[in-house]
Amino acid sequence: MASAPPATAPASFYERTAVMLPALGLPPVKAAVTVLLANTAPVAFGTMAIPVTTAGNLTGIPPEDIASVIGRRSPLLAIFVPLLLLFVVDGTRGIRQLWPIALVTGGVFALTQFWCANHFAYEVTDVVASLVGFGVAVLMLRSWKPRTPDDQRHARGAGPRQPEDRVAGPLRRADDHRRDALVHWSTASCSR
Repeated sequence: MASAPPATAPASFYERTAVMLPALGLPPVKAAVTVLLANTAPVAFGTMAIPVTTAGNLTGIPPEDIASVIGRRSPLLAIFVPLLLLFVVDGTRGIRQLWPIALVTGGVFALTQFWCANHFAYEVTDVVASLVGFGVAVLMLRSWKPRTPDDQRHARGAGPRQPEDRVAGPLRRADDHRRDALVHWSTASCSR
């Protein structure tokens, strides 16, 4: 008795990410472009460096030598991928607000990718580079806080931040009547 083929194949990481981004409010085409661009940095080594190992087996060139050459070229592009992603997702505003974390994360990813491909196990190059880049981003965000548009507006001389701004901030797109009613309600309920 033959078994029936599976109804659907399991979704890849990129397919799941492309579905999650529209759920967070990104337009579907922008989400697809973002996922495709984010996949450019690790694609040279692939999953456990299978493309590098296969190229070595097919050409007779040691895979370590191929990984070394890729590890010298790929980091030059990997530095700029976070900046490109910021531009696609949020335009110039995103770059103005988050360029320090993008450059640090991209730079650390690139340096770790170079080191792993040339001096460590090339099979785990992108895994190690991603983990180190993520760890450095977490550490940097503990000491550095990106400036939001509200922070920039208040820094230009709009005066000190009022307590109502914390409540009204997420509602900037709502009409003024609803925002004012919520601010009035929240300040009235907090003063009791």
